[in-house]
Parts: sequence; C-alpha cells; structure tokens
Amino acid sequence: MRKYMKDTLKVKREDLIKLYKARAEEIDDTGLYEFHTNLMSRYIFTKKELDDKEKENVYLSEIDPLTRICNRSNFLRQLEREFQRAKRYNESFTLIIFDIDNFTRINEEFGYKLGDKVLKSIAELVSAEIRKTDIFARIGGEEFALLFTRTRMENTVPVI
Repeated sequence: MRKYMKDTLKVKREDLIKLYKARAEEIDDTGLYEFHTNLMSRYIFTKKELDDKEKENVYLSEIDPLTRICNRSNFLRQLEREFQRAKRYNESFTLIIFDIDNFTRINEEFGYKLGDKVLKSIAELVSAEIRKTDIFARIGGEEFALLFTRTRMENTVPVI
C-alpha cells in the first residue's frame, strides 16, 4: 500500500512540476512567486491527503466496520504479540471467547438491522467495562474475544 501511495505522490509531483515549467515561461516574476507558492501548497496538500488515506486504510484493515472494535486478523496479531510477551516475561493473560446464543433466530425473526444493533450494543457495553490495555474483538458473525493482558483468570471473574 505504501509503495502505491509513493508512486501516486511521485506522479502527482511530476505533473505539478510539468505544470510549473509550462506556466513559468508565461508569468512575470511577481506572478511566478505567487504561482510557485500555490503550486507547492497543492503538493503539500496532496501528500497530506495521501497520508490521511493511508491512516484510514490501516484503520479499516484493523477494525470491524459494524462494531468499531478489533477485527479477527488484528486480534490474532495482538494475541500472538501478547503470547510472546507473556512467555518472555513469565506473565499471564486471560483469553475469553464468547458468542451470542440463538443469534440467528434474532436475525430471522426481527431482521438484520436489529441483529446489527444487538452486536453494536454488546460491543459498546463490553468496551465500556474493560481496561484500555485489554483487547476486545469481533472474531466472527456473533463471536467475540476478550484478551485481558497481565491478568490471571481469578482476577477477571468479577468482570465477566
């Protein structure tokens, strides 16, 4: 993704330079400075747009679009990282995986819009109750995972 963005930036920059050279011959010194300033601000704006787009793409690749919590692939990466960290420092963590019983029935009887609201509500409720260091993810249709970092199971029972 980054390479594509650099190529895009390079092409846009080259286009701006061509435009600059073509217009430079037509404009007097005062107008040239003004044109140059405008041209450079367009280039900076274009780079900022690309940087913002890259951040947005990273966000979208890591977050479940419906619930706005971690998605499965992001969760698995973080779980692996936490596993390696816990192993290295001889610490523990707690992993909880849960799903919504009879969720298909909710979708069938009340529709997908209500099913989506249920998923969003669960994500909001759980997110409000966990620490910022804990990781909460939607790993399937109605399946969720919670990773409590640096925590033993007996310390997580009150949360559950």
